[in-house]
Amino acid sequence: MNDDEKSVTRQIEHARADATRNRWQIADDHIYADDGISGAEFDTRPGLVRLLNALKLKPRPFDWLILSEESRLGRESFETGYILKQILSSGVRIWCYLEHKELALNNASDKILLSVTSVIADMERERARQRTRDALERKAKAGHVTGGAVFGYRNVDVRDDTSGRRHHVVLEINSEEARIIRRIFSL
Repeated sequence: MNDDEKSVTRQIEHARADATRNRWQIADDHIYADDGISGAEFDTRPGLVRLLNALKLKPRPFDWLILSEESRLGRESFETGYILKQILSSGVRIWCYLEHKELALNNASDKILLSVTSVIADMERERARQRTRDALERKAKAGHVTGGAVFGYRNVDVRDDTSGRRHHVVLEINSEEARIIRRIFSL
């Protein structure tokens, strides 16, 4: 299980616990999650698309949407604001369990606060992208695999001697696939 999946699992567990504390019932068929998909994506997140489609159902299948924080809906300020407006306009209320508060857009102060926190989430997404690029660049310069499988090679884990945990991954020639590549080049 990767870190994103663990994060989503934790968020669902915390949301369930908060719902129990608030004496809300959880509808298992209305748990919306997008494992491993960037919060900067909106049209390609099946969980988000399902959520937005559920808002159109009559009667509405739920009254509250529970999130850890608003950035879980998205990490692009304009898109996230629009989605929040759609949810709230449908009559669904939003509860953020990390702050133990309801998210509302009832007045100008609420809207300013939403704008500021959305821009901060945008900035964090940019910083995360920069950190990821930097880490991948360091791995590539060190000759380590930065992701995925390459035809002609096998990914081999290099483990730490003391802990046994994976330290990094290197490429090793796959002789059977290498024959095919050599034949292609000779042709």
